[in-house]
Amino acid sequence: MRNYLKQLFGVATCLATWACGPGSTEQARQQALPLYDILQISEHPDAGHWSFDLNAKGQLAYAERDDEGNLFASFWTGNQHLRVARLADQESVARIALNVRGQIAGQGLFGENRFHTFRWDATSGLTELCPLPCADESIATDLNARGEVVGVSRRLDQATPARAVLWQPGRTAEDLHVPGDVFPSLRVNQAGEVAGTSTVPQGFEQAFYWSRARGTILLEPSLSFSIASAINSAGQVAGVLGRGTYRGFRWTPGGALLEFGEQGAIPRALNSQGNIAGTQIGVSAGFFWSYRTGLIDVGKLPGGTYSAAFDLNDRDEIVGEADSSSGSRAVMWTPRTGLLDLNQRLRSPPPGLVLVSARQINAQGVIVAFTNENLLVLLIPV
Repeated sequence: MRNYLKQLFGVATCLATWACGPGSTEQARQQALPLYDILQISEHPDAGHWSFDLNAKGQLAYAERDDEGNLFASFWTGNQHLRVARLADQESVARIALNVRGQIAGQGLFGENRFHTFRWDATSGLTELCPLPCADESIATDLNARGEVVGVSRRLDQATPARAVLWQPGRTAEDLHVPGDVFPSLRVNQAGEVAGTSTVPQGFEQAFYWSRARGTILLEPSLSFSIASAINSAGQVAGVLGRGTYRGFRWTPGGALLEFGEQGAIPRALNSQGNIAGTQIGVSAGFFWSYRTGLIDVGKLPGGTYSAAFDLNDRDEIVGEADSSSGSRAVMWTPRTGLLDLNQRLRSPPPGLVLVSARQINAQGVIVAFTNENLLVLLIPV
C-alpha cells in the first residue's frame, strides 16, 4: 500500500445534478470545452521521472535525454527551446520547478559526482546553490516567483538526517530546522511558506508547515502517518492522513484540519480557492473536493476500470488519465462537463497519435500531456 501511495504522489457519468443537469446532452458536454492544437515539445522526455513544470504563461521546463542518454533540463519559452543544465541522473532526483518569471530550479551535475541544486534564468544563466556545511548534495524541489528555492541538503551515506533548506537569491543555504529526516518533496508558495514531510524520531512520516513567523508546525502530531502534497497562496496545505485508512486532509493556518474521503482519498493538487483533486485508491477513481460540495467522484470512461486526477486549476478544471475499452486516455473533468476524453477535443491530430495521460493544466487551460509514442506535448486551447 505504501509503495502505491508513493506512486500516486509521484503519479463518465453525470456526477450530480448541479454538474450535468437533467437536460444536458453529450453534445452540450463536448461543446463546453474548447478544441486544442497539439504542440510537440520533446521526442525524448524523461520517462523515468516525468520531470516537467508548466507556468501561467504556458512556458514549460522539462527533462529530456540526448542521443547518448544523458539527462538535461530544457526550457520552452513559448517560441524556442533552450538547453538549461545537465541534470543529476539518479533515482532520488526531484522534479524540475518553473516560476512565472521563467526561472528554473533542479538538481544539476557539477563536476564529477557533485549533485547540487541550481537556479537558472535566461539573463543570469546557471547558478549553483551549494548544500549546507557538512552535506554532500542538495536537491531542489520547488521555487516561487521571488526566486526562492526549497529542497533538502543531505549526506550521500545518509549518516545524518536530510535537512529542509531555503535558498534565497544572493544568499547561501538556510537550514529551516525542521525536525527529523526531511523528504525531497517540499513545496513553497509565493509568500515563502513551506509544506513538506519528515520522518520523525518515532519512525513515521509527519506532514509539516513552515513559515518564518511561526517556525515549524506539525499538522497532526497525534497521528501515526501523514504526508503533505501541496500548499496554496493562502498557506493551506493538502495531503493524506493514516487514520486506520488513508484519508485526505486540508489544513489552514490558524484554523481546522478537515478530513475527507472514506475510500482512501489521496490529494494530488490544491488550487487557490482551497479545492483539491486526487485519486481514491479504494474505488480507483479520481475525485474533486471542495468545502462547499464535499467529495465528488469524477467517474470513469465507458468500458474503463480506473481514473486518476493529477492537477487542477483555479477554474476547477481537472486533468488526468483513465482507461477505456480502447486503452489509456488523457482526460479532463469540469463541474459542467463531467469526465471527457481529450482525444475527442483535438483539432487536426496527427494520424495514429493518442493522448494517454494529461499531467498539468494552468489557469489559461494549457495542458501538458503524454502520447502513445512517448512524446511530451502541450495542448493549446483554440
